[in-house]
Amino acid sequence: MKFIVKVYTLILIMLIMVSIVTPVFVLNVHAGYERIFVLFIWHYHQPWYYSIGEDYFILPWVRMHSVGNYLKMAYILSKYLDIKVAFTFSGSLVEQIVDYVENGKMDLREIISWRIVNGSAAKDDIFNMLRIPGGFFDINWGRVIERSPRYKELRNLVQKLYSECQVKAKTSEEYSNCVVDGFTQGDLQGQNVVDLAVMFNLLWIDPEVARDLYPEIYMLMEEAYREVRPNFTRRDLAKVLSVHRDIMSRLLTAYRDLVLRNQAEIIPVPYSHPIAPLLVDAGLTEDLEVHVMKGIELVRKYLGIESIGIWPAEQAVNEDTLHVFRKAGVLWTVTDSTLLAKAGLRVSVENLGVPWYISFAEGRIYVFFRDTELSNLISFQYSSWDPDQAVNDLISRILRYRDEAKGPRAIVIALDGENPWENYLEFGDIFLNKLYSRLTELQKQGFLETITPREFIEKFSSEAKELPAKQYQYLDLIDKDISNFPKNSYGDAYTELPMKTVTAKIPEGSWSSGELATWIGHRQENVAWMWMVKAREDIMKKLGVAGFVDLYARYREIALYLLKAQASDWWWWYGGDGGGSPATFDPLFKAYLRRAYELSGLEPPHYLYVVAYPDGSPIGTINSIPPSLADRVPSVDGLIEDLWRKLVDEGKALQFVVGYSIPKAYAIINTTTILFAFNVSMKDIEDLTIAIYFATPNIDMSPYSPRYNVYPRYSKVDLGIHLAKEVAIYLGKREVSVSLADGRGGWDYAKSLGKLAVAQQQTSYVVELAFEIDEIGLARNCLVFFVVVVYKNSILIEWSSRLGLAHQLFIPTQPVEVVGKIIIDLYDPEGDDDGLGGLKYPTNPVFVPGVFDLTRFTLIDVNEKIVFRFTFRELGGNPWGGPNGWSFQQIHVYIKTSRAEEGKRDSIGLNVVIEHGWHMAILIAPGWGTDPLPKGERAAIYYYDREEVVVQNGILKAYADPTTKSIVVEISKNNLYDIESIDQWTLVVAVTSHDGYGTNKIRPFVVGGGEWAVGVPQQYALAMLRNVIPYILDILTPTKEDQYSMLNTFDADKGELAKIRGIFITTGAVLSTTSLMITPTMSSTSTITVSTIPSPTSPSTSSSLPSQSPSPTPSPWQEMPLEAILGVSIVIITMIVAILFVIIIRRTR
Repeated sequence: MKFIVKVYTLILIMLIMVSIVTPVFVLNVHAGYERIFVLFIWHYHQPWYYSIGEDYFILPWVRMHSVGNYLKMAYILSKYLDIKVAFTFSGSLVEQIVDYVENGKMDLREIISWRIVNGSAAKDDIFNMLRIPGGFFDINWGRVIERSPRYKELRNLVQKLYSECQVKAKTSEEYSNCVVDGFTQGDLQGQNVVDLAVMFNLLWIDPEVARDLYPEIYMLMEEAYREVRPNFTRRDLAKVLSVHRDIMSRLLTAYRDLVLRNQAEIIPVPYSHPIAPLLVDAGLTEDLEVHVMKGIELVRKYLGIESIGIWPAEQAVNEDTLHVFRKAGVLWTVTDSTLLAKAGLRVSVENLGVPWYISFAEGRIYVFFRDTELSNLISFQYSSWDPDQAVNDLISRILRYRDEAKGPRAIVIALDGENPWENYLEFGDIFLNKLYSRLTELQKQGFLETITPREFIEKFSSEAKELPAKQYQYLDLIDKDISNFPKNSYGDAYTELPMKTVTAKIPEGSWSSGELATWIGHRQENVAWMWMVKAREDIMKKLGVAGFVDLYARYREIALYLLKAQASDWWWWYGGDGGGSPATFDPLFKAYLRRAYELSGLEPPHYLYVVAYPDGSPIGTINSIPPSLADRVPSVDGLIEDLWRKLVDEGKALQFVVGYSIPKAYAIINTTTILFAFNVSMKDIEDLTIAIYFATPNIDMSPYSPRYNVYPRYSKVDLGIHLAKEVAIYLGKREVSVSLADGRGGWDYAKSLGKLAVAQQQTSYVVELAFEIDEIGLARNCLVFFVVVVYKNSILIEWSSRLGLAHQLFIPTQPVEVVGKIIIDLYDPEGDDDGLGGLKYPTNPVFVPGVFDLTRFTLIDVNEKIVFRFTFRELGGNPWGGPNGWSFQQIHVYIKTSRAEEGKRDSIGLNVVIEHGWHMAILIAPGWGTDPLPKGERAAIYYYDREEVVVQNGILKAYADPTTKSIVVEISKNNLYDIESIDQWTLVVAVTSHDGYGTNKIRPFVVGGGEWAVGVPQQYALAMLRNVIPYILDILTPTKEDQYSMLNTFDADKGELAKIRGIFITTGAVLSTTSLMITPTMSSTSTITVSTIPSPTSPSTSSSLPSQSPSPTPSPWQEMPLEAILGVSIVIITMIVAILFVIIIRRTR
């Protein structure tokens, strides 16, 4: 027995030793490489903001990002000496910083601010302060204005004044005076003015920089956020402006110091930040060579650095671009992982974690591919997270790559280093400090290492892989006029642009869905591109130069203006792809082209002098939403009866002001006709002419052969739109005629027109006019813009546009209901756009109530196509310029046909299960880019039994119809299954919020919500944690209760998703308690019923869809690494042996 005890004692001692060593072993041994290298690249760029004479800056963003971001980024990094990152500086940014610091140049808002300090601000200055956008409210509303009671009060006051003055004012001057007088109460140096100027300049300063380096300024910031009446002084404003200058003077030195401490690598960006592939695709390779040379020179001159890398603007590359880089001595660059996928290579740590290379005669150039997901999380998602949670999530994702690495691998996180932070708590200071702190800890522990691209190549170039040669599609723009793509709309035609097949080692594309569609393809972008190309041609021909390099050598100032006009920024804002309005940037683009013409001794084209965008549309509209289609119209009899006013109240007519001569005017549109009515407040109208000018896209917009004029007859007044059609009412003759612009300032008579009625009423006249839409040739299914003018004896006296804003109408298509057969017409409860109950819209005011509230769904059979119409309580306009005509909604339709197979059950990103399965899924989105949802943002059809995806094209069309607040989808019958049994279909129709930067292009759902996130009630926190919350805001159901019931069928404890059932279409079915009555809107007289189908009992089938809803949460043992399981097992065995040992000892006693 003693021998047995000794044996057990020995075994126990050995197991105890193993159990002690095992956890250490488990913590330090894993399947991957010993550490993961982390490569941060923070990109800095600002567009050109120079005035024409380059004596001041039009816009303040170099200064504001300097005080808000550029010093902050260097300052915070300097606190963490072991962290290394890379920074990029565009040539345009460096040059403008130098002009601020060394040459004392100021921007317009800085000039206005100093005028307020000096007591010399004028009315024009105050009105410029009050512009929204474009004034002193250009700061983050959610993080700044909403937190400051005084700032919020002033913002609300100005918004109120804009609304009131728009109604009162009859001229642009009256309008601006009305706003300024209401704000200042006659005191241009009053407290409202001073407080606004102080808060705008003050609250752009980074909080940590202010707290640590400028404590007196930080105290002012605290007052701005705390006090209802801070009562700032002009002395306070002077202090703030002086601090701005001090911060800017520190910038370049701060970055040089980081390089000297080996904490940073600095690389240039080509001079003006051009889209490099577009230049070489258009044959402008020499232009790109000069951009690259200038960018490198500026970093060398002002930062004292010889760079070996370069950041391609918007990470846009092709092989020709990389060759230009290499010829300039560049050894490495970076682009997006979508191009790796486009090259047919797996996006994994083994491919993302190493640089790839292409060999040219000049040598290799290495290409890093950034991790798109991690980069976008910082850019667009983490700002709405708790900082601790965001950092923990990012670190866990980075360490996951470490587990997969089979050698030295670098995860590349490359993104905009200036714009994300205003959306973060404390301007991102908390997030950055916590991130760098955690990275420092993990770096000391050996789990990861931050490194610069230069160092990684120097240490691990042997790990690099060569990109294989393949055939790719590149744009073919040499000698191609793309002005009229698309021909008949203001929309996008990227996929229609000329292409060529090339053999190359890298595809053409950018960070934006792997394509260049954000900067080319939209009508606005295409016309602007041709303006630049034509200006370059005209100037080089006039000066007789051999090429662009020769132009730069002999006429440098002219060449520099052309380089400025090639900046990506103009095309980012044009077309709406970049989000927001290009109104503040469009004049700069035109000014640089105009100046290049003038310096060459050429007269600039007239289109460079007016405010309309290149496609002729206005910078904004007076009526934010076009009137809906009128279901009844007044008689044209010279009387403005009550029906006109009733239709205005119903949103089916437009009321507007022309001026003193016409203080009240109306416009109505239905499917065939446009009607106008004018109340002319003049006794004598015999020498008056009323002209209505239309901008419409179905004309030639080429700068070589335009069919529009930029000025009306007899005058060079800028009306805010390009004038393509003129409807002139000659009151003396009681005649109406249509004329077409000849593109040279003249007008070609086309025809007499319409039905006219003129009647005298005491001291005024009523003029009514009706004409057919097709009589004057307006494009259908799109917006058109109009301005009404009044001539007296051929002298222009008044017009309806204001400050570049015009009125808009939506010209409908011939209604499909007229020529088609309505299959179903379903009504959804109003006000159920809160998903599973209690969800809240994002707090930014752009999300107007009702934009996600589906109220009606109609299915129509029209000849060879099926039309899906989704009507909403509100469409919300199109503030971000979605190519399909809307910005907010993403719609999913899952169709189960009468086929026997169940089909697939997973939804595509909605985080629900389609309980009865589906055979077709139609995903509908605003339409940016070229890829289908959820990879991209185009509408698409997925099928249960094939890999082929139908992407929005001629057989799948998606567009908005704002007149009916509808989104319309047309699909060829050839692309739909079981069309002959359409009445046996079952449909799930679900609405969510579209976000081009969100996972599966769906806006984040966050407990508590946020400015850009859907708010989830606290009661669903566990469902969020377990990732079973349905990402749905509305679903087509008979009642709200049906919707809430289905969307709450998830089980957070078990990790099970909600199960959704659709609407089963039958004709003549017996109604049940769950039935939904349908009322056909056209000639159909039969009653159609729709009922919710019962749950099926058949098993689910497997699915291989992209971005599927997650599977149920795996058990902890499934997620635990093998070595961890081994360690736990040894500890358990040790405990068992110890217990047995104790039992044996007791028995031996």
